[in-house]
Amino acid sequence: MGINIKQRIQEHIHKKNLKKYEESVSLQKDSYSAYIAAESKLRGHHTIEKVPEEPTVYEEVLLIPYTKCTGKDCLQGSLAPYILFAAPQGWLETETFAVVKEFFEEKNCDVLYTNEDCMEENGSRHTPWFKPEWSPDTFLSYFYFGGMVAVRRSALEQVLWPLEESGLACVYALLLQLCNRKKPLLCEQILFHAKQNTSMPGCGENYIALKQQYLLSLGKNVRMSKEKDGIVYPFYEVVDATISILIPSKDHPRVLERCVKSLRDKTSYKKLEIIVIDNGSAAEQKQCYEQLAKQYHFRYLYVPMDFNFSTMCNKAAKEAKGELFLFLNDDVEILIPDWLERMAGMASLEHIGSVGAKLLFPQTDLIQHVGITNMYQGPAHKLLKMSDAECYDHGRNRGVRDVIGVTAACLMVQKDKYKQIGGFTEELAVAYNDVDFCFQLHQAGYYNVIRNDVVLYHHESLSRGDDRADESKRLRLKKEGEILYTRNPGYYDYDPFYSHGLTGVSEKYECCLPYENRNLKPCRRIEKIDVVLQKSMINETLIIHVDTAQREQFVPRGDRKCYLIDLHAHVRGLDSSDYKYRMILKNEHNCYDVMAVRRYRPDAIRTHHDQVHIELSGFAVRIPEGMLQKGTYEIWMEAKCIFSRQVLQNRAQERLLVE
Repeated sequence: MGINIKQRIQEHIHKKNLKKYEESVSLQKDSYSAYIAAESKLRGHHTIEKVPEEPTVYEEVLLIPYTKCTGKDCLQGSLAPYILFAAPQGWLETETFAVVKEFFEEKNCDVLYTNEDCMEENGSRHTPWFKPEWSPDTFLSYFYFGGMVAVRRSALEQVLWPLEESGLACVYALLLQLCNRKKPLLCEQILFHAKQNTSMPGCGENYIALKQQYLLSLGKNVRMSKEKDGIVYPFYEVVDATISILIPSKDHPRVLERCVKSLRDKTSYKKLEIIVIDNGSAAEQKQCYEQLAKQYHFRYLYVPMDFNFSTMCNKAAKEAKGELFLFLNDDVEILIPDWLERMAGMASLEHIGSVGAKLLFPQTDLIQHVGITNMYQGPAHKLLKMSDAECYDHGRNRGVRDVIGVTAACLMVQKDKYKQIGGFTEELAVAYNDVDFCFQLHQAGYYNVIRNDVVLYHHESLSRGDDRADESKRLRLKKEGEILYTRNPGYYDYDPFYSHGLTGVSEKYECCLPYENRNLKPCRRIEKIDVVLQKSMINETLIIHVDTAQREQFVPRGDRKCYLIDLHAHVRGLDSSDYKYRMILKNEHNCYDVMAVRRYRPDAIRTHHDQVHIELSGFAVRIPEGMLQKGTYEIWMEAKCIFSRQVLQNRAQERLLVE
């Protein structure tokens, strides 16, 4: 009987604990629910306000529904210093009005926009829209400010109100002028909740003339065209410019032939020169290149040297005579006749740095490149191998988009801007040279853009090996990544065109996952504990695998450098949810409880699929510099059973060196 009672007690404790465990798993898997929970904890209790049907004054803010913006007379009846335009049938956080007032009082801006999501009548929230910092070319593609935007009244009174526009088109016309005068700012709070997902607002037919009129008023010779994807694209005039197309190639004459043949046969723009630079093809291949040069009328530079993509591009650029440079891989195939006009007109604009094209895998609609994103895990090609037939994250693969960088597989830039930043850094021979190039342009004040209406096939990229799968390539990639961020301090995990509300580790556009390292806040303290740990106490039933245990080389802007420990631990052959875990650091004198965060580990589930409840087998901590004394620390994990006196301890093979 006693044993039966004990078993029942254990079962009761197990079920109660398992319920909490499963709730925690669910929360960490559902990234937006976790985001909302963290937001609520930070902001406390909050209420919402339905967007009214008529203009309404809230203290010093005049709220005007988009539908009621019918001319300057909509401002009459109130002297409120701040105007808030909002989509009807949505909800605003009640604190919005105080946030708007505080923002304008503290920031030197005339326009403010915010993040948003969708909300059902029952209050459930979903589909977050985390927006980029000011992106002028994206804004010309569509109204990405979305459901809510606030403006300073004094600035609004200085612009011309459109006579023939009303509603959102009127708001858009006003904002085009205001944003041209002073850079708008993003408030990263979610202050607006839409009734339904407004994926691409401001792309209707009536916007074409509006955008063209605005650009003409700035002295830009442009026409607007609505393409088959439903987006309005600008075609900027190319003024008698020679385009130098610079193509590195070695030992692949047949690959190059496909590229230059498509260039000559399909390109409508004719004022161009083609320069092919070869870093040392074999004699037979060199002869093929020379024959192709005569057939397709390009200049062939034969410069034997070790492979260095940056050096090859720079040497070709020195020989180029054009006002515009187009760096092009030899495995790219041209598909549309006016692709160069589209890119060259864009690259000729004063504010533009580099211009890139959408690259697809050959004979498919699978995406290879729609711009570079700079994430926590490093520069990445988002949406890789996803169908271009779908529209992702409010049109990431549609329109002209401002991005942090584009691939040098197809990159156009003005010659003067290329020279201004010193070309490609030759420190980066293989990887990240194009990312560094674009970072440098961005630091110089230019915007890099991707034109999603310029679509090319990129052949060799489909079969190219994964640099992370080969150990020597992985180490080289790691080293070049370190050079990239050393040369560009402040760009680690920073991309103004990719919100921190979005994941830093996935190729998809989804809410930042709760278990990502970028979400780990530095621990506030470590606790010295009175415990004895020695080799004889090691129990290998407790499995430990350390992913990282070292000082962080780079940290996001505004963060502190820390020592990061990131590991996986579970109890082999038993139910891991029945244990409480703690991480302990041990030096020659003391032991410390470092209060690691328990995290969801989908990789552990895949690797240890025969184990029970190891979803939360991740443990990580960031320890600020100076919190630990210098020396070498053993990394221990302890697992204590919740319904018995069983305590398991094990020591990781890796150690933490504190310098």
